[in-house]
Amino acid sequence: MRIRRATCVALCFLAACHDAPVTPAATHPSTGSGKRPLGLVEVTISGLGSKTPSASVRAKDFVPPDGASGEGGIQIAPVSTGTFTVGARGAGGMRYFYATYQVRNANISGTAYTTPRTNLTFLAVGTNGTIGGSAISQLFRFDGSLANTAIAAQVTPTGMAHQNGGAGFVSSKPDVLQALSEADVAAIAAPAGVTTIFPYAFVTSNPNTSNSRTLPANPAVGQFDGLVTFAFKYPLQATAADDPFTLSMIFLALDDSQTRVTQSLEEQDAAGTTAFEARATALGATSVTLLAGGTYAGAASTRTICSARVAGTAASPTAYAFGAPAHFLSLTPNPYDVSGESISSTASLTATFDTVVTNATPSTFVVDGMQSGRGFLGHTYTGNGTTTVSTPNGSFLPGEEVEVTVAATPGLACPTPWAGRLRVGPTVSSEFGSFAAATTISTAAGPYAPVLADLNGDGKPDLIVTSDSSATVAVFLNNGSGGFGPETDYPVGSVSRGVAVGDFNGDGKLDIVVANRTSNSVSVLLGNGDGTFQPRVDYPTGSNPQNVVVGDFNRDGKLDLAVGTTGVSVLLGNGDGTFQPKVDYPATVGSHRVVVADFNQDGTLDLAVSNANTAVVDVYLGKGDGTFNTAVSYAASTVSQDITVGDFDGNGTPDLIVTYGSSNTNIGAFLNNGDGTFQPGVDIPVGGTQNSLIAGDFDGDGHLDLALTLANSAAVPLEGPLGPPTTLPLPAIGQGIVTGDINADGKLDLIVANFGNRTISLIRRN
Repeated sequence: MRIRRATCVALCFLAACHDAPVTPAATHPSTGSGKRPLGLVEVTISGLGSKTPSASVRAKDFVPPDGASGEGGIQIAPVSTGTFTVGARGAGGMRYFYATYQVRNANISGTAYTTPRTNLTFLAVGTNGTIGGSAISQLFRFDGSLANTAIAAQVTPTGMAHQNGGAGFVSSKPDVLQALSEADVAAIAAPAGVTTIFPYAFVTSNPNTSNSRTLPANPAVGQFDGLVTFAFKYPLQATAADDPFTLSMIFLALDDSQTRVTQSLEEQDAAGTTAFEARATALGATSVTLLAGGTYAGAASTRTICSARVAGTAASPTAYAFGAPAHFLSLTPNPYDVSGESISSTASLTATFDTVVTNATPSTFVVDGMQSGRGFLGHTYTGNGTTTVSTPNGSFLPGEEVEVTVAATPGLACPTPWAGRLRVGPTVSSEFGSFAAATTISTAAGPYAPVLADLNGDGKPDLIVTSDSSATVAVFLNNGSGGFGPETDYPVGSVSRGVAVGDFNGDGKLDIVVANRTSNSVSVLLGNGDGTFQPRVDYPTGSNPQNVVVGDFNRDGKLDLAVGTTGVSVLLGNGDGTFQPKVDYPATVGSHRVVVADFNQDGTLDLAVSNANTAVVDVYLGKGDGTFNTAVSYAASTVSQDITVGDFDGNGTPDLIVTYGSSNTNIGAFLNNGDGTFQPGVDIPVGGTQNSLIAGDFDGDGHLDLALTLANSAAVPLEGPLGPPTTLPLPAIGQGIVTGDINADGKLDLIVANFGNRTISLIRRN
């Protein structure tokens, strides 16, 4: 990296020269601890679509449990059945059905077992006699004739649901379905006659104990302590006569050493999610499995399973439940080359997949402008039904970063979602360093950190500024001519320092989040869409928060928060404007400010922090599920203050640059090796001690430059062959700095918070 030219005194510009928690997965159902599969059971459900459905069960090829001699199996008996239809025939209509059985901890002859059953699970299996590579052994129409065998692969497992009195359905109870991974079932020894084990199952509950699934040993005659429900759906066929009326399926019964809970697709409404989370808490679940689109706010480790094979083998699957897997391949423009640092404000974004996708929408292929807000709401993407899907042309603001998430959704980027960032360049190029003299606006309190964002949807960036001397955040709406209207103050925690914006509830209106230094919290103010905001809601963070950044760290299409504290506090977003409790990640000694980027090009967002307590920069690589690896430290010349991120050396990966505050007159550059590791810091002289910095393409050549606020107002020329810097005096010490196009001329301007004298400097580009 070399310095081309700089603007110094209160501001300094540097330009780079370019030539060009997953959280642990739950372990598999165990046959350890002396427990073995109990054997096979064939479940039959008849009367599908009628008013009087019924169910039966019979033993198939049972084996003795626990290595004992004699009969094995498990004693179960039908209790209730149900069936209902959602939607219309020929228009995606589905028939749901279920059968509930009572379970006794005894063998098929009724002899009680002397050991308890734990997490008794019934896994779907295929045999040489099942139909179409599925778990279905019999499939008949109403008239008793054989149904079309292709239907077997269309029967998919569900949670337990009932019709809501209208055209839809609601969850009946949680903790019925178990979704597993192929690795889970691969670790299970298949009994003789079983050709494949499918990665879905149904789990036995104990209705007598809300916090346990255990079936006690030695039950009395007639003492059935468990209930298991088998629930499915299939698409309505062309005519009623073609619909299945009776079907049978084969299941393998075995204990599971893990207490795991799955949230079904049918439980993804508010009431279903609440019941599911309560059940997981009551059971003390060791792991929680979410299907794509699911949410969970509890303490157990989580994983997302996007699809489950229902026909074929693991090596050659032929049909899936919950949506077929689709792998995201690439985004155009590519964020991993230099063009990703300078995309057009009207760019269309295109995602490419390895298979046909059908449900790419603004809520699954999510675009968030860090100044313009959630993109394309209410618009239709082109390319659904193909392997490439494109957004409409954008309306991004020059200078802003744009975050793209292709979320884990059935049939879309599942099982591997993706998140990345691009930067919008100016629409007009201009000579580097050509800025007008600063003008000032007054503010009620000592300004600290500014941010620009279009708060009222008029296409022009408004100004939000925190104060290090008050418990307020100030909002100035853009007046349309490059200036700002009167100040409106909103109460926040004490004392406001960092600020960021994002659409936290997905309503198309930008919201504000403020880091409160002395109250150890962030304040979230939901936007009304007209530049005004609702009263704050506070969330605890680690101690001494200095700044806050926004990003989709678990790639679910919902924005999360990372707060620079004495480490880093991460608060995952629920998508409704609320946030989950913080998870803290320690820094080497104590962090200061945090930035977001994908440092190792793996489609997950990472974090980096400056460190005000020791001479290192810490980098936290993300796992993609909202959790982060332990920090890796890179030695700096001294303690650092501010930090910014961007591709300054043109290798397509983001680098880091820090200010050293009052410690020395250099800044530190940490260049990315291309894999998320960094070269040792290189000091670059800037002729004065610094406070804050910001990256942007100020001359419109497609390459990133830097702007710095200095800690004094003396003119200090930049040493080297490029000559002296341009002087841009400010009325006081410049603290925070932000860039954007405030007067809609296509060029990047600067805004500086002048800490201590209650003014804000506006520096427009000529």
